[in-house]
Amino acid sequence: LELGLKGQFADNTVQTNLALFYTKFSDLVRSQVIPFTDDVGNTSQETVNFNAGKSEVYGIEAEVVWLATENLRVDLTAAYTKHNYIEFLVDTNGDGVKEDLSGFTVPFSPEWQWSLGLTYDQQLGNGGLITWNTTMHYQSEVELSVFNSLYTQMESRYLWDANMTWRD
Repeated sequence: LELGLKGQFADNTVQTNLALFYTKFSDLVRSQVIPFTDDVGNTSQETVNFNAGKSEVYGIEAEVVWLATENLRVDLTAAYTKHNYIEFLVDTNGDGVKEDLSGFTVPFSPEWQWSLGLTYDQQLGNGGLITWNTTMHYQSEVELSVFNSLYTQMESRYLWDANMTWRD
């Protein structure tokens, strides 16, 4: 389910996009490395994909684009996401007995993200153009492993990007 709102204001110099969402997953596919012994007794391991259970995700996303001047644009985005397992049953030992891991953190689902970007178009005397851009992005801590293994959590981080483009 998604509910959104898009609008333009202030003589079309401000554009807003807002979305509320809710998604429910069933037969959620996960991967697991399990040990096995072949016909001649050699032990090894293999990665098996399986339907592990169910999850739900909900949140809100917002985007604002402001044309502050003819040459300056400001972009702001923000997102809150909550992603939880409803059911997560896994045969962790390869013995056919499933454990309930529904309390684990869902990987690759940061709770908070935001960014702020500035873009400036500088007109050159010969008809050329230089576009200057810089963006700051934040992402909260995120889990990287399906099984929430030790040392698989990415700390919250800020990323800064800057670039310039010249057009003749």
